[in-house]
Amino acid sequence: MLIMEQEDNELTPPSKNIDTDRVAMTWSENLENMLIEWKMTCESVSTIHFKRSKRKKRIHYVLSIPCIFVPLFMSFTNQFFGEEHVYTSYMNSVGYLISGGLIGLSTFLDYSAKYVLHEVASSRYVEICLEIDSCLIKKRKFREKADVIIERLKNKIECLNKYSISI
Repeated sequence: MLIMEQEDNELTPPSKNIDTDRVAMTWSENLENMLIEWKMTCESVSTIHFKRSKRKKRIHYVLSIPCIFVPLFMSFTNQFFGEEHVYTSYMNSVGYLISGGLIGLSTFLDYSAKYVLHEVASSRYVEICLEIDSCLIKKRKFREKADVIIERLKNKIECLNKYSISI
């Protein structure tokens, strides 16, 4: 019982909270310049992701749209020329090879998912830029403490760099 009382005394918090005496980092020109550099870096990475997204989307359409029209063309020519035409079997074989090859290539390279991931990464970097802008637009006395904002932004940027699709 005596041991339990000692443990209870150790677990009770002190009457004065230690965290209230913390001195926060104040804003300076160097910190603001650092945030501006982070913003410019995020803007450039966002632009790269946006361009990659458009490129992957274009490739996705180039591989996917013929997969729709080649079978339609094959069915039209089979109806128009009939089964007795000399080149019907060759047309069907070539059409199936083209369509199957493009579908296989599109599935294997998975450009549809890649362009979406690049779009998401681009928009998330833009969100960080907007957060930096919203922080820097306020006067220094109305901002959150510098260390809190810098830590939050640093964690977001590191998380994005780690988990977003590679450039």
